Amino acid sequence: MEHRGLKTAHTQLMGYGSEQKDIPVLRRVTASQRMVLLKQLRDLNPHSAMRMDLCNAINTQAPCLHLPEYALATSIPCKPHRSLDVGEFVKSEDRPRVAN
Repeated sequence: MEHRGLKTAHTQLMGYGSEQKDIPVLRRVTASQRMVLLKQLRDLNPHSAMRMDLCNAINTQAPCLHLPEYALATSIPCKPHRSLDVGEFVKSEDRPRVAN
């Protein structure tokens, strides 16, 4: 099968910590909207060959990194704060830290 030049037969779904939250939410929303579930989401095995969780791939014996921490360490442009911290900045109306 090909869609917009993308060969989907061997396409992996990639995420970062997605097995715990994102994928279950995608499955639920897809079912509730009566949509066709992507074949990458059909396999319930968290180590499915159809998906790659970059968080699991880069972490070994060290504690899991948050995506912004990993991005900063590898010079990928991102916000310099964990997502959980940004919510606190919004609550305290610390606009400069939210913008950065």
